Amino acid sequence: GCPPGSWSFTGLPECSLCEVGTYSDSYGVLNCTRCPGSTSTVEEGTDSISKCQGKDITKAGCQKYLYA
Repeated sequence: GCPPGSWSFTGLPECSLCEVGTYSDSYGVLNCTRCPGSTSTVEEGTDSISKCQGKDITKAGCQKYLYA
């Protein structure tokens, strides 16, 4: 089946990457799961809910590295 981070209508190839703001963490899924609340992912093909983050968290993380 399709690997984590992707999906298809049948769960088999050809697979599409999960859209930004969604993820799939198992094989052969028929659709991707939306990130909870106001969180989102940074890129397509996310394979874990832990990569769903709030936009303010991402900005804070970038500033920390830029100004540290």
